Amino acid sequence: MQSACGCAHNQRMTSTASKLAAAEGYLTLKLPHDAWEALDEIPPDERESLEVISLRLEILSSMQRWKEVSRIGRESISRFPAHGHLYLQTSYGVRRHENLTAAYEVLASGEHALSKEALFHFNMACYECQLGHLEAARERLIRAIKLGRECRQMALDDPDLQPLWDQIPNL
Repeated sequence: MQSACGCAHNQRMTSTASKLAAAEGYLTLKLPHDAWEALDEIPPDERESLEVISLRLEILSSMQRWKEVSRIGRESISRFPAHGHLYLQTSYGVRRHENLTAAYEVLASGEHALSKEALFHFNMACYECQLGHLEAARERLIRAIKLGRECRQMALDDPDLQPLWDQIPNL
């Protein structure tokens, strides 16, 4: 038999899950303000969960609020260093709010959590290429393509990698 406290806790978790789902739905429909409001309905003590923070970062990115993405992302990385997607999300915001070098440093600091992810190596290749480190960019791109074949076409479409475009078909 479950106590009343257990039932209330389960209802609260269900409510949080439904608010998260609603926020994701609003974001899918390109309604970021509604998504943000749905997250604000989550009880305050549950707003600092990884799921809520990650979704907040997605919402802020969709609104191009790069300063907030940078700040919240860095705080989140400190709290959840093993979660690679936070480095990806944060570096994206840092690049737009600060600069390429700072974004590179954020993303590179997440290699321990992302070393087997194609998107990590792809983004590192983009940063390396834009920083003029063409050989390092090429090596990162090779690794990205090995991990995810779709990265070859992505590379041909990404202006950050333009200095490598003539080499990509042979990678």
